Formats: sequence, structure tokens, C-alpha cells
Amino acid sequence: MKNGKILLIVLFLGLFSLIYYEITHVYGTSANQIISLPKQDKNINAGIDKSDVRKTKFKKLIDIEGWAYINNIGADQQNVFIVLTSENNQYIYNTEKVFRGDLPSALNDQENNIENAGFKGLIDTSDIVAGSYQIGFYIENGSRKEFSLSGIAVVKNNSKIDFKENLSNTVDLILDKAKDKVQVNIEEVKKENGIFKVKGWGFLENGSPETSQTYIVLKRGESLFVFDTQLQIRKDVTANFGGKTDLDRSGFLAKIGEESIGKGKFQIGIYIKNGPLTGLYWSKESIGE
Repeated sequence: MKNGKILLIVLFLGLFSLIYYEITHVYGTSANQIISLPKQDKNINAGIDKSDVRKTKFKKLIDIEGWAYINNIGADQQNVFIVLTSENNQYIYNTEKVFRGDLPSALNDQENNIENAGFKGLIDTSDIVAGSYQIGFYIENGSRKEFSLSGIAVVKNNSKIDFKENLSNTVDLILDKAKDKVQVNIEEVKKENGIFKVKGWGFLENGSPETSQTYIVLKRGESLFVFDTQLQIRKDVTANFGGKTDLDRSGFLAKIGEESIGKGKFQIGIYIKNGPLTGLYWSKESIGE
């Protein structure tokens, strides 16, 4: 009789554990990995197409979809990981591969099997410490291991999870007298939710984009602001200029908060520096009112 009671208790506890697991567990979540990341670089071409918060009765999940690959390396054998990193904490999650037949034509890259660069991840935030985390990507592809950060951050506090775009930083830079020729095209200037976005490409005619830095310059009267930019891989620029010179890293994107420049209309300039080489292009475009 006593053994029968013990057996019933064991069965009850087992059934309770199974029910609890089924209620609280979300299938398809990405596993947290322990990986020693390489030094951050800019060799990954990536985009985030979807970043949402999915809620269940017991959990909050980060749902991320996009694409990522190491520039000029075939994507068919790669493994993509999502990285959430802050000053004090870091989390790394595996992803599920997603076929993206749209990417070769969209990114003008028919050589690197980037239709295999799609990914999706579902991250359980239960064990993530509250804070602001920049979203990054770690990719293993054969002997190549690359780590790069995106322009989006996820912020977790006790009550909610938000996504925020990383804004361009003001740069304390004295503009050298620009004496070198540049090729620049500003393709898009727009304002969304108090953020000015400036997108395009540019390069020094006598300097490689590989080692150049591109800045956005805003001028209104005597006021001058300089902002850094995010690198955008632009294989189409290389192709449009004949393909003999690698201009893949000539793309730029700036996101400038309206509060950082104040009111007024500012002319947009592009300043490119590569060692002693400097070039400055003033466009007819402007931001502000």
C-alpha cells in the first residue's frame, strides 16, 4: 500500500512537470550558445527585415528575420548566430536557415550563393538581464569567423521590450582642406519619427573605400555638425564603375536625431578621409526646416 502511494506521487509529479513544461516551453526557440567572439569588424553584409516581440502567457520572445553573410564569401556553408551585446552582458543564439531567392538580384550579387544567407531566430528573453543590447551577427564559414554589429538595439526593462535604431554620433573632427576628387551620390534623404536618414555612396577617386571613413557634414550659416555613418555594402557601385576597382564598401547610411541639430535648414555635405587624402562634396540636398 505504501509503495503504491509513493508510485502515485511520483507519477503525479512527473505529470505535473510535463504539463508545466508544455505550458511554459515555446517550440522553435533559438539555443543560447557559448562562443568566444572574434574582434568586431565590418566584413559582414546583413539586413534585419523583421524585429518584433511575440508574447505568450508566460514569456516574451524576440522574433528576428533577415539575412547575413561574409562579404565575397559563398553563403551556402555558413552558420549565422544572433548576438545581443551590452557593456556588461552578452548573449549568442543560433538561427534557422531561410532560403532567400530574392537576395542575389536585390544585392546585385550572383556569385556568392547568397540565396542561402537568410535566417530567422526566436529568442526567449526570460534569462536576459534588463538593459540595452546592440544586435549583432557572428558567422562561421569554414575557417572564416566574423563578428559585426547592426544599426539596431533592443531594450529590455521589467515591463516591455523595445527596438531602437542606433543614431549617428557627432564627431569632433576638424575638416582638413579637401583637395582630392570624390565621386558621391546621395540617393535618399527622409525624416521618420524625428530621425533624419541620409543614404548613398561615395569614394575618393585616388583612395580605396576599404580604408576610408565617410562622414555627413551639416552646415547652416556658421553652424557645422559632423556625424559618422554606417557602412553599407554596395556591389552595384563596383559593377557600375566597370568592376576593376573594388567599391563594395562605398555605401553609407546616417541616422541623425532632430534634437541633436536643433531647428533650421542644413545643407548636406559628404566628407571622405583616407589617411592624408581628403575630399568634400556639397550637395543640393538639405534637411530640416
